[in-house]
Amino acid sequence: MSQTLPPTTQRVARYIASTSFAGAPPALEREVGRAIVDLFAATIAARNDEGFAILRSVVAEDMKPGPCTVIATGEKTTPSSAALLNGGGGHALDYDDVSDTLYGHPTVALIPPLLAVAESRGLSGRDVVEAYSIGFDVAIAISLALPVGPHFDRGWHATASIGVMAATAALCRLMRLPEERTRHALGIAGSNVGSSRQNFGTMTKPLHPGMSSHAALLSARLAERGFTADPDQWEKPLGYFATFGVDSDLARLHESLESPHALLRDGLSFKKFPCCYNTHRTADAALALGARLREAGAGDIESVAVTIQPTGLRPLIHHRPTTGLQGKFSIEYVIAAGLLDGKIALRSFEDAAVQRPAVQALVRKVEPRESATPPIGAPDWDFAYSVLDVRAGGQLYRERVDVPRGDCRNPLGDDELDQKFLQAVDYAGTGWNGAALLREVRAIASRPRLDGFAHLVA
Repeated sequence: MSQTLPPTTQRVARYIASTSFAGAPPALEREVGRAIVDLFAATIAARNDEGFAILRSVVAEDMKPGPCTVIATGEKTTPSSAALLNGGGGHALDYDDVSDTLYGHPTVALIPPLLAVAESRGLSGRDVVEAYSIGFDVAIAISLALPVGPHFDRGWHATASIGVMAATAALCRLMRLPEERTRHALGIAGSNVGSSRQNFGTMTKPLHPGMSSHAALLSARLAERGFTADPDQWEKPLGYFATFGVDSDLARLHESLESPHALLRDGLSFKKFPCCYNTHRTADAALALGARLREAGAGDIESVAVTIQPTGLRPLIHHRPTTGLQGKFSIEYVIAAGLLDGKIALRSFEDAAVQRPAVQALVRKVEPRESATPPIGAPDWDFAYSVLDVRAGGQLYRERVDVPRGDCRNPLGDDELDQKFLQAVDYAGTGWNGAALLREVRAIASRPRLDGFAHLVA
């Protein structure tokens, strides 16, 4: 960490408090609006998820009426309860958006606490857009400076371990905290960092952004009242970067903040499938090969090999999954479902779907590998790739995918996000008017005052 840099916590606080959005590109509001639609879809789809139901039952023991919306149920409660439930619910099915730079899910870390404060204080959609952009910028800057790769390797789930800092930054902007109190909020957040990747494939993984949303809200509200922390916490010898980073380079944080609107610069990817994003290239390949196998009448599958880029298997820790949650982090299961079913959907990750004998038999035939050089096609690749080899009927079938559908370089259209939303409402069995609710959610970014949703009826 260079000693010639300006104080980092102070620099970030100044960025949060003073960044102007005059002349911000119209695409910024559009992309934040798309992110909100996508998060609502992921959250509503989790309405009947067992983990979310347990979380809600525990929170309900202390839950009070309030102005803030619990997205999955339509209930109204306090900011803290809403942030916790919407953060946990939004990630329950692993169907929410992802940033390659963050190695995680930014919107589920940012929108639940922002929506809670905006609803409770009657703030505007534009306020939320600006705060979201600030939080996204801070998340990317932290990811580059830690850097996030070794941080992730040490077992941290960046969605929460970086997300709590980014969400606190976003809240400080939304709440218009002055620079000095923002520094204290960032310091408080430094003592609220948690998450463990060992819990991937369990109910605790989606709890991470619920806890980070709650912690960010606590950090910002305490600082607003004058609660103190070390105002230079991030760069101190026992601070955030020293504790959670590996050979951190704070110059990269400062450089990143020189280029605002990282949402437009780095991009945001929306999930076509409700499972770990590291499986999505392989999912596209499996669906394509499955169609070819059926067209060719290839018969029984004899063997399957999948080759992906180095480190790509890190989050895919369940090789013999027996539950839907484990299946979300199993490249073997995603391949089996894609090849056998011809689709990968919300119901693909129910326990019964994973436990089918034919699926379990095929899972055992899959051999995952990592290689810096793809076995077919060009030797170069951008960020990641997947090559799927399937031998059936004595023939070898191969498919390579570098950029999955939904990636920011191959994005889902607005109509596809709308369909994802409407399918989520249908899957949840809410009885809500999905089209009317979609119109309301689409308009959040431009609403002059956020004060609830008329078409969320429990």
